[in-house]
Amino acid sequence: MPLESTERYIDLFCSMLKSDKLKCTPIRQDILRAFFKSGHLSIEEILNQVKASKQSVYSTLKLLLSYKIITKQTSNKNIFYELTRGNDHYHLICSRCCEHVEFSDSELIELIDSLAIKKNFKTNKLDIALYGLCEKCDIDN
Repeated sequence: MPLESTERYIDLFCSMLKSDKLKCTPIRQDILRAFFKSGHLSIEEILNQVKASKQSVYSTLKLLLSYKIITKQTSNKNIFYELTRGNDHYHLICSRCCEHVEFSDSELIELIDSLAIKKNFKTNKLDIALYGLCEKCDIDN
């Protein structure tokens, strides 16, 4: 995302915080900015990118989750966070190095919608992750 779009998004986040009488601190802004740079982030990755205490990171993640700006994902007992997207996307996750690759597939979406209709089931969240070995880890084997 271009820098100016990122900054507009951060301004919007700050407006949301201020309307709830919360502070828009530089640390909160930096944590959100890190998501625009990296996509998927674990707590450790956030701490490496942003000079903040664990308490600040956790409280900011809680805010970002409550505003639905980010989502929490779990893969092989590892927790990571990513920006909320309006479009359906899924993950390929390497079981060895934990690399994440996002993908979208219209045929898969149609199949899932069809299955839900057949089972008279209304979905409100879809979380698909395929686990295996990425090309690099498979070659190293």
